[in-house]
Amino acid sequence: MTDKSLSAKVTIVSGSLGGGIRTAIVMELSSRGATVVLNYPWAKISEQAVEALIRFKTPGIAIEADLSTLRGPEKLVQETAAKYDRIDILANNASIAFNASLEMQIIEYYFLLTQATLRYLARDSRIVNVVSISARNPPPLQTICAGTKGM
Repeated sequence: MTDKSLSAKVTIVSGSLGGGIRTAIVMELSSRGATVVLNYPWAKISEQAVEALIRFKTPGIAIEADLSTLRGPEKLVQETAAKYDRIDILANNASIAFNASLEMQIIEYYFLLTQATLRYLARDSRIVNVVSISARNPPPLQTICAGTKGM
């Protein structure tokens, strides 16, 4: 018997294209019946996003939203909420590192997707943050990014 425990759960997966753990997250959510919202940052890879939805036979949509910009996260969340009226799961897989000293980092670049999603999350919703080895051995000038990947 197939586990459909996420049937009808609306899930945003950031950084959802490109193979590896990205593909595994989308595949697992799809296999459990989730409605998956994929994001892609540039129009030139829109076909790749649509192909992923077809390949995994998941209900869902693909939304162009560059999460490395200040407006991208809000766009992704607004378009998802307009289509489904809610968000049940946010899978924070995308990350971006700005090479700058800690004093030069701008906090607005971090956690924007989580902040934008909060108002649409139901009481029993989930936020899943994908961590990285960079939290244990941070590259130079990536203090904040490394810190966010070690939650």
